[in-house]
Amino acid sequence: RIHTLQLASFMNLPELSVIYLSDNRLTTIKRGTFMGVFKLRTLHLKNNQFICDCEILWLHSFVVERDLPDAVCHKPFHLRKSLFVHLEAIDICGGPEFYARPIPT
Repeated sequence: RIHTLQLASFMNLPELSVIYLSDNRLTTIKRGTFMGVFKLRTLHLKNNQFICDCEILWLHSFVVERDLPDAVCHKPFHLRKSLFVHLEAIDICGGPEFYARPIPT
């Protein structure tokens, strides 16, 4: 099972239109992972262990804009089993855990 993806993992595959990443152990996908995949229409993300926090906010937007319905949060607990498409950005990056973090000095 896949745990991580490298940035620009699919860069030399500009014609790729479908990517199956379901049933892995992904907790996040970094911005830029799909850089250069211009024809991507379908991205299967079901059954991963996504940590829905500010780092994954770009993926949330990516999924919602394309109406890709199968990405689900695994953590934090209050978002567990929530579909990305049913969440707003504030649910992911503006919840109580976000505001409870210490401010860097």
